[in-house]
Amino acid sequence: MVKHRKDITLQKLSQHTIIEGTLAFPPELRYTPMGNAVTTFILNTKDKVINCNIWGEMGEDFVGEYYDAKEPIKFFGSFKQRRYFNDDGEPRQMVYFNVERIVVEG
Repeated sequence: MVKHRKDITLQKLSQHTIIEGTLAFPPELRYTPMGNAVTTFILNTKDKVINCNIWGEMGEDFVGEYYDAKEPIKFFGSFKQRRYFNDDGEPRQMVYFNVERIVVEG
């Protein structure tokens, strides 16, 4: 029974949705060892704080254009779950929003 509930939760994570909020901090642009650009930032919504990722050229453009954005921004994408091991070898998981499109209000 518990396994079934977990499967439903993971399924809901993959559905597309729109989130809206303001940037908590300036976005950070990094590159993976394979050379792929990824921009990470924290979005403050009305009721929660969400970790977000934007991959590729769209992420590079976002850093240049919206670095000081104070206005609400809408993002279209999906929530993803990442599992990893910390430095002590303990399993951890993180939920983040993978941005596919950006809409700036104003």
